[in-house]
Amino acid sequence: MPSARGLVALEVMRRFLDEEFWPGIWAQARTEALPSAKPLRAQYVLLRESLRGPAAPRWLREAPGACPAPVKATPRSRPGSIWPRHPHELPEPPEHCAADELLGTTTLDTLITELDLHWRERVHEDWLHRHREHVQTVLLVDELAVADAEHPLALPEHLLWARATWQVKGAAAAVPVLREALARHKVSTEAGCLLAQALAETCQPVKPVSRQPDAPADLIEAIELLIDVAQVDGETRPYVYSPDVDPRAGAWRPGVNWKNCWSSASCTRR
Repeated sequence: MPSARGLVALEVMRRFLDEEFWPGIWAQARTEALPSAKPLRAQYVLLRESLRGPAAPRWLREAPGACPAPVKATPRSRPGSIWPRHPHELPEPPEHCAADELLGTTTLDTLITELDLHWRERVHEDWLHRHREHVQTVLLVDELAVADAEHPLALPEHLLWARATWQVKGAAAAVPVLREALARHKVSTEAGCLLAQALAETCQPVKPVSRQPDAPADLIEAIELLIDVAQVDGETRPYVYSPDVDPRAGAWRPGVNWKNCWSSASCTRR
């Protein structure tokens, strides 16, 4: 039914905005000190095309779970009565934009230009803050690498190096740093957990070609690391994450809030 297809389309578009569009816009702050993006103009084109994107089938499968059930079921509002239980096909992209019909092409073009300008003015301070933070974190990574080459870093500083590397270069770049940290400090549960997460993030997704598909080697290693971290001599041990393990790490770069360099990859916070 049209209402159900509309809900599915809105959910797919929402996932596109949250997971691809806006992260991509803000990622430009790494290289640009001032915002030059035009998100409203980009959305005018890309939102429609998001229904054909490579991630759209997955978002379609997950769409029903994103629709909350009514607080009180009635004959007219039973759970699943509007939202399709198992949508199998993505809606066709709309042929026309409602804003085009309501405002006209010329008026809409002027409005989009003004809104993009207003957006750039509004995010200017946040954008500049992100740009400076990224530049400082890149310098922090370089300094820690040089310091480790001169004298092996202590565990807290080594983990800071790994997290900062993860933040600015991605999980794959953090893997060798974490491997070295774990090799030096085999009893570090935090290094083991971070390495397992980095490996799981970088490995290719499992593609079931049989009833029991072979998992990627990185995923198998990540699972084994987590098992090893969780148990010692047959007993389960807790994982504790402390953000204040070594305040001296802030001395690596004056003015840097080094705690912000830590990626969201950390596990449980105390």
